[in-house]
Amino acid sequence: MSPKKYLKNKKYLWLLGYVVIMVCLVYVLHGSDPETLMPSMWGVLIFVLISSVYLLPWLIASNGNHPSKTGIFVLNLFLGWTFLGWVIALVWAFTKPQQVIVYQNTPAQSGSLDINHPSEGLSDDLHNKTG
Repeated sequence: MSPKKYLKNKKYLWLLGYVVIMVCLVYVLHGSDPETLMPSMWGVLIFVLISSVYLLPWLIASNGNHPSKTGIFVLNLFLGWTFLGWVIALVWAFTKPQQVIVYQNTPAQSGSLDINHPSEGLSDDLHNKTG
């Protein structure tokens, strides 16, 4: 993916901002002492990786423009910790609802069948057997 596509996709900017905020927070809390800063940076990296895996169903739904990405996010946020909720959100993220095409019926044209008479249009053999 080219850099321009990354900039157009706001999800990547959100993730980058998230990482920058976490790094700045660690720097502010621990200062610039290398002995305490590096273990904290590893902690931030592990936290970002775990939260990315936790939000994986929502990330998949967002990248695929799933019509229910908000519902997937809510399910993942509140029930993802149960593993069953996480698996359900993941399966939901991979499903794509089928597009339903509805055709509108047009009014009957002159010379068409009379729908008020049940035997209209039946062949003589079938009509004689039924009635």
